[in-house]
Amino acid sequence: MEGNLFAALKLRSTNKIGTMVALGCGPNINTQTLKEITDNVLRISDTNPDSLQQFFKWVSSSIQKTSQRIDSKADDGNLGRAASAPVIKIG
Repeated sequence: MEGNLFAALKLRSTNKIGTMVALGCGPNINTQTLKEITDNVLRISDTNPDSLQQFFKWVSSSIQKTSQRIDSKADDGNLGRAASAPVIKIG
């Protein structure tokens, strides 16, 4: 079952419908497993409520900015990462 799920998620990510991001939380995540789903892997080491809140504010802001660029037909494909985002890009 697990293999079928990863295969379906990987297939979905190759269809370019949107950007899929896998988020691992905590110090002991298996990034290789997440990379089986998508090449866009992020990690949050500090999982306290304030860090998680900051991360989701960053995600919301990134989506909003991207939507505005798409609406203005000036999309450069770069979401841009807030300097204070509590994430580490893997790979």
